[in-house]
Amino acid sequence: MTPTLIAPVSAAAATVAHGALNPTSLVSSLAPAPTPTAGGSTANFASTLGRATTVTPSSLVGMNATNLRKTIASLNSDQQTALAQQLVGADVRVQGATGQIANGTLNKLRIENGFPVFSVAGQDYSLGQLVAINKPAYA
Repeated sequence: MTPTLIAPVSAAAATVAHGALNPTSLVSSLAPAPTPTAGGSTANFASTLGRATTVTPSSLVGMNATNLRKTIASLNSDQQTALAQQLVGADVRVQGATGQIANGTLNKLRIENGFPVFSVAGQDYSLGQLVAINKPAYA
C-alpha cells in the first residue's frame, strides 16, 4: 500500500492548491472567535497577538475610583491577572462588599474562576473593589 501525499510538494503547487498564503490571514483563520472580556466588549485573539497590556500600576496612581474601576473592567482576565501580579506589594485602598474601606498592602494573590483575588489587611478582594492605588510596589 502506497501512502497518500497530503501536502503539495512545492510552493508553486501549494499556491495552486490553496492560493497565495498570507501569514496574517493564516493566523486570523486559525484564531478562535472573539471572546467577551470582563468589561463586556470582545477581544479577537489575532488582533491582540504580541500586544501587552498598556495598563501599569504607575498609570493608575491618583486615578479616581470610577475611572480606576472602568479601566480594570475593560481588561480581559489575562490582563487583569498580569496587572494584579504587578500590584503585589503595592499600597492600595479597597472597598468591601458592605462598603467598608481598608488601606494596606496588596498581597496573597490567587486566581479564582479565571480572575485575580488578593488580600488586603487579612480580607479578600477582587480588582473591581480597588478604590485607589496609593503607591506601586516598586516605588
